[in-house]
Amino acid sequence: MLLAGVAHGDYGDQFREPNDNIPIPTTCRLSLAGLGAEVPVLCRPAKFGDKSTLVTDSQRPNKVFMDRTRPMMLAEELDACDRTKLCIGDACMGKVVVVQRGACSFYQKALNIMYASDGNAAAIIIFDSQESGNGWPLTMTRGDEPKAETEKFASMPVVSMMKDTGDAVIKMMQKNPNAEAKFGLNMPGGGGWEHLENRFAILKQLQNPENHKRAELFHNLGAAISSSTMKEHHLAIDAAEASAHLQESKATLALLKELYDREYKYAGKAHTACRLAKYAKDANEVRTLLDQAQDDIQGTDYGNVFPPTSSRHICEIFDLYMKERSENSFTDTFNMFLHSKMNPDGGTSGKAVALDPEGSTDEARKFWGGDSKKYTESRLEGFSPLQID
Repeated sequence: MLLAGVAHGDYGDQFREPNDNIPIPTTCRLSLAGLGAEVPVLCRPAKFGDKSTLVTDSQRPNKVFMDRTRPMMLAEELDACDRTKLCIGDACMGKVVVVQRGACSFYQKALNIMYASDGNAAAIIIFDSQESGNGWPLTMTRGDEPKAETEKFASMPVVSMMKDTGDAVIKMMQKNPNAEAKFGLNMPGGGGWEHLENRFAILKQLQNPENHKRAELFHNLGAAISSSTMKEHHLAIDAAEASAHLQESKATLALLKELYDREYKYAGKAHTACRLAKYAKDANEVRTLLDQAQDDIQGTDYGNVFPPTSSRHICEIFDLYMKERSENSFTDTFNMFLHSKMNPDGGTSGKAVALDPEGSTDEARKFWGGDSKKYTESRLEGFSPLQID
């Protein structure tokens, strides 16, 4: 019998569920005639150009920042490979210049706009001229070129977008040059935008059942969620736990430790310490981790629900949980497993009602009773550091 409100389900199941409404990140937004409100579109900021759109640059007092939507314009020549034919006069002043892939490198296109506008264009969009092979905008880098002087004095944000978006925008702007077309960009410093983009891309990949068992995707999703927001660590934990249960790694356990620490989830901290003990460098570190796990599971001063009446080591319970997962196709989370071994009122003493009509009043007491010190010593016997390639 489980406690009321405790649901069944394996780690990561919520990300595997079919979902046609995964929200597009709002890093890039278009406002075109006929669309009405701003519409988020997929984009990918380049590895060059400004990484901030809002920070005042005292060395460039005339710089136009993307602190609001800015009007868009098509480059005089869409390939933007001849700087002498771009931004004639003040044509690009304060505008987002739209160019297309082809004929020269991404970096050369951006440098040409930067130079021709004397750094006074607001931003640059480079649309792909080919269908995306992975459903994601191009990654644009400098390639083997060093950072040019032009980028140092005239830099601005540069983003890539996909062909279907570009075709629609270019067609609309060519058909009606006077139609209002604006672009908004939210790319604050610190790389938060990149984590949002990664999160979206991974969630889309997880819609494919062939990816449901890919541990690295769940690890990267957990990292992306935890880095992009402080409000959804529970989702990051679920993703990281899915990764750990598919293919455990020290890196994923380290991520989980950090997440459980942030959320003050002591049961999570406990069974993460149990797993990290496998990767300890010596017996002293094993003991420290096992002792920490037992302290955490009994941390009632911090709102933990597992009272210190339990004398069985939490890592022994976790071992049992993992055994049941492997032998019985058991897929509930560890927290659900713990609750299933408690009385319906949350107690572990066995003094409340039995776990089910067939059980005895001593069932909970029997499960939670044990010798934690004896378990620790058994783990230390014959310990040898794990060899990791």
